[in-house]
Amino acid sequence: MATYKPRRDPSLMGEAKILVELELSKAFPPRIGTVDETWSISMLDVEYAWVATKYGNCG
Repeated sequence: MATYKPRRDPSLMGEAKILVELELSKAFPPRIGTVDETWSISMLDVEYAWVATKYGNCG
């Protein structure tokens, strides 16, 4: 999982952006599991900035 360093914009405090690989044939999950440096597992709510549209004629 790739992460970006926090930005200096105070309006973004408390938020992190991560890159997640998803299968487009499945629904986007509302929560994802993460593991930190101490191997603790946490479930995080996900908010998608953009969701691709799937058309009926596509795969």
